Amino acid sequence: MKTIKQKISIPYFTITILLPIIIFASFNIFITIYTYNESKNDLMGISKEMDIYLTSSNDKNHLMDAIGVPFPKWQSENGFNNETLQTNRETMDLFRISIQLSKFSDNIEFIVFDEEEHIIIPPPSSSTFLTSDLITMAKEKLATVDSEEIVSFRVGINYYHAMAKTFNSSDFDNTVIYISSGHFADEMINSFNRTLFLIMSVAVLIALFICNLTAKQISLPMENLSKYTKEIGDGIFESLPENKSSVEINELTCDINIMLLKLQTHDKMQREFFQNASHELRTPLMNIQGYAEGIEQGVFLDAKYVAKTIVEESHKLNALVDELLMLSKIESNLNLYPLKTINLTECISEFVKKMDHYTKSEHKNIILEECGMKIFIQADKDLLNRAISNILVNGIKYAKNQITISLELRNKNVTIHIADDGNGIDEKDLPHIFQRFYKGKNGNFGLGLAISKSAIEHMNGTIGAYNNNGANFEIKFQLD
Repeated sequence: MKTIKQKISIPYFTITILLPIIIFASFNIFITIYTYNESKNDLMGISKEMDIYLTSSNDKNHLMDAIGVPFPKWQSENGFNNETLQTNRETMDLFRISIQLSKFSDNIEFIVFDEEEHIIIPPPSSSTFLTSDLITMAKEKLATVDSEEIVSFRVGINYYHAMAKTFNSSDFDNTVIYISSGHFADEMINSFNRTLFLIMSVAVLIALFICNLTAKQISLPMENLSKYTKEIGDGIFESLPENKSSVEINELTCDINIMLLKLQTHDKMQREFFQNASHELRTPLMNIQGYAEGIEQGVFLDAKYVAKTIVEESHKLNALVDELLMLSKIESNLNLYPLKTINLTECISEFVKKMDHYTKSEHKNIILEECGMKIFIQADKDLLNRAISNILVNGIKYAKNQITISLELRNKNVTIHIADDGNGIDEKDLPHIFQRFYKGKNGNFGLGLAISKSAIEHMNGTIGAYNNNGANFEIKFQLD
């Protein structure tokens, strides 16, 4: 399993390294092809310029005579003095020098042969890249192609282009071979490569540094959050310091702090729950124990009364355990009470009928105001029965004469109203009646309304209470 830093760094490092390599390789392929083709085009251009030069020179006759005589006889034959022939030869050499300033070839040479294939131009003393082996290879390559067709070949690590052209005229009857060397282009490419390699190396180092720094900035807050969550798991509830390194980290920190606050509240409630449960369980157990010890020691003469008291305390203890188990099941999130579509109107009617015997035994009445229509909600029937029954039992206990139940439809919601005609809930108790083990006046365990609230919320409903000529409870559900 990889860390966040590795997941960020590895792809970034890979791209950072591969991208310059791809650019470097692509550049070399492109520039090599480009210079290769441009060198050939350059050679063709020089050939055309040579044609123009040979056919338009004002001193054409003198020049033709100058280059048409094998070296070194050119200085003494054809009736020209040495000064005139030397000037024509210098003119031709100047043309050679001018073509060597081509954009992609530091050397483009032309070789003029006479009819006996003696080299007339350039003279042996001139500075040139031409060698006898190179000229021989060029002649061999050109012998296999037509006149004015370019051939390419390598000698060692250098590449060359060559083209031959034969002039058959009364003024100039010679063969000219043009040879272009790619040495300058190679040096230029190598210079570009060195510069490009240096720039890319620096760029890659900077990119890797930034990547590592960025990955660290992202992973470090996550590592700190991980450390804090482990502490929370160990029961150390300390708020996380605010982190504004990024929106996501800040939101996560805020969410963890909210979760921490809820865990603190839940932990506090759990501690209070166990304390209160222990206290509530201890009372009937101590009573049962006390009566049992009294019987054992012969303190109580009326065994029937003692037995009745023990049975009553046992029932009370059993009821308390039942409520504790019910509350635990509701809040366990084990889906013990799956929600289904139920007819709320029919369910309320059934609940009221089940409570009828208990209501009459307490000399009270339950009035159900029929709404005259079927209302469907998502709920668990048994859980809803338990929630409403707990409220009705409280209502029957504190009502003077009757409890009224009605249903109200509004904005795709249904509200169950349960009201009694008693004295209402004490104002100081009203905010706390749904808390566990909170006992109002004449309360039992303080779990009945807490169970109702947990049950209603489990079914995605809400419950509230207020006073209006007696205690009033409102339970709201969304319509199915």
